[in-house]
Amino acid sequence: TVASAPATIQTVPSGSAPSPSAPGNRPRTAPAERPASSVESEPAYNPQSNVRPSDVKPAPEPGPVQVPAETGAATPPAAPPAEREPTPVPAPAPGPAPAPAPPPSTAAPATNPAPPQPFRLPNKQANAPTAPGEPNPPLAPTAEDESLTLPPPVSPETIQREARKPVLSSRPSTGVTPHILSGKVVSSNTGESEEGVQVTISNRLQAFADRVVYTDAFGRYAVRLADGDWIVKVTMPSGRTYAVSEITISGQQIVDSLGRNVPSLTITR
Repeated sequence: TVASAPATIQTVPSGSAPSPSAPGNRPRTAPAERPASSVESEPAYNPQSNVRPSDVKPAPEPGPVQVPAETGAATPPAAPPAEREPTPVPAPAPGPAPAPAPPPSTAAPATNPAPPQPFRLPNKQANAPTAPGEPNPPLAPTAEDESLTLPPPVSPETIQREARKPVLSSRPSTGVTPHILSGKVVSSNTGESEEGVQVTISNRLQAFADRVVYTDAFGRYAVRLADGDWIVKVTMPSGRTYAVSEITISGQQIVDSLGRNVPSLTITR
């Protein structure tokens, strides 16, 4: 048996730090390591391959490996999504062809024609040549000059109108108006014209109503009649009515029962 030497214990007083110079208290240091970059980046020269370390390109460093948080396994990079081909859009069905536009109208727009100008005769006196030394004759007045010399129109306040009752002429008429029977009534005693005498003309076939007229201040009467046969009656002073003549009207002629023309019928009572 080998007896072990007793261990020596060094007591360090409290409050003082251990001395580094002591052999038992010197800290241990790790051996110096050679930097890996200088060893790995430049390979050794190989005389058989005739390749120098400076001619070899360094290998690319691998990229970081993506490790999921849950599994811890490396995940390959995701492939880019495939591009989808666009779906062809069907062409729209052709619609009806548009109607052709109407050709532009070449007709000129309708305009109001100018009123025709009145024709005027040339003024021979103005166009006639004059002999040298003779004075020019005066020009004839034109229509515009005559209108300037007319008197001004009379104002409406100065116009006076008087309505009068038409009076037939006392002279015998040379012609008879068509379809109008005229005449006068005279007294058998004095031969003078009588005023206010009633004269009645009746149609023989009763196709028209009776025509009743009265004489004026000169004893005259006038009545319009249609074509046909008529009977002329007069009222006497006693009030009785007697037929004095029968006439026939045809066109522009008035004749009595004997066929004589009757320009004016005079009735005596």
